[in-house]
Amino acid sequence: MSKATLNENIVGKVSKVAEFGFQVEGHDEKGYLSTKFYEGDKNVAVGTDVAVVVRPNTKGDKTFWNVQDLTYESNGSTKYNPTETVNKAPDTQILIVRQNCITNAVAFHQNTKTKNEKDVLETAKQFEEWVYRHDSVEQTKDDVPF
Repeated sequence: MSKATLNENIVGKVSKVAEFGFQVEGHDEKGYLSTKFYEGDKNVAVGTDVAVVVRPNTKGDKTFWNVQDLTYESNGSTKYNPTETVNKAPDTQILIVRQNCITNAVAFHQNTKTKNEKDVLETAKQFEEWVYRHDSVEQTKDDVPF
């Protein structure tokens, strides 16, 4: 049985840059984060603060980390701030959360015997409800399952 493939968030400073990727300080074990198939702006420089969402792609005994989302400012600082309010339109943000919930629900059900659409959508709905719960962070910080 293989492990479910989930996105991972990495925040840090770019330490090396190559033609199809870059490394982030403190995450050297991942090697270069691949931007080969990433369609957004990927022209980061060494020293740039970045927030990156990556997805592992294992081929044989080698794992490649493909960039799914990359956020940084041209002045070298990251736009990512976990405490700031999201400035995107609410509908856009809801669609992003739903897409992420569906993606991770599919990965969650990858190793189950029943891989039907209904189960995946029910799991995605549970994930979405958890994301949009109305408790404060202080009330739920002990509820996080990791």
